[in-house]
Amino acid sequence: MKKFADLQLAIIVNVFSQVEKQYHSLKRLVTELNFFFSENKISYGYFFRIDFNDRKDITIDWIAKMRERAKVQRFGNDLFTEQQGPVATSPDQLIVGIAQQFSQVKNCELEDLLNPKFYFELRVGLYDDKNNRYSGSGGQAYTALALLCIGRLSVIQRDKNRPGVKFIIIEELSNIDDANFGMFPQIAEQFGYQLMTMTPKPFGTYSEDSWFLHMLVRGKDKDINYQPMSFFKTKNSKKLLEDYMADVPPVSEN
Repeated sequence: MKKFADLQLAIIVNVFSQVEKQYHSLKRLVTELNFFFSENKISYGYFFRIDFNDRKDITIDWIAKMRERAKVQRFGNDLFTEQQGPVATSPDQLIVGIAQQFSQVKNCELEDLLNPKFYFELRVGLYDDKNNRYSGSGGQAYTALALLCIGRLSVIQRDKNRPGVKFIIIEELSNIDDANFGMFPQIAEQFGYQLMTMTPKPFGTYSEDSWFLHMLVRGKDKDINYQPMSFFKTKNSKKLLEDYMADVPPVSEN
């Protein structure tokens, strides 16, 4: 029975070591995202931050404590016989009982313990350079949310050489001012994205950048639009898209 208990514990330790790795991977991702946000401030004064807070009643450290205890259990009682409280009647209850030995958690299931996100909580917010939390305007909050998506995609895909075209689609632009919108073309260019917006008012017309403009114009019949028009535009010029594309040299396959 002793050897059987040792084998059971070895399997448990191995499984939860994978949970531990996933937890630390998520924590590194949050750290990398926060670095990304610190380099891309909102409204030239605030930066978006994700606070990674470990739970109070149980932390991922219980797995390391279990692993250390398993190394020396052959010299004394095993973890299964040391459990306090009601006698466990299932493997799930045995594992939960081990977790409770190394933490203060009262109520949890095996499914919780196997979820790396169970061990922490995330809090997001806008902060200034003095670390003061700022509620932010509607436009700034929207910008922060969009920046979170851009940052996450950029961090996750940075080591993957995937051919193709990457798009950032931004809707509901009525809540974003020109200053905050100006950040998106910069980030899109930096990380190799093309920016798509859908709005009655074209953004970016004040900038030195070029863009493609596709116009839908309501017809006399409200259910039928006029023929769509597409242009290549700069701050001071406009050219029909078909004429612009005809002048673009072919892309070499090499």
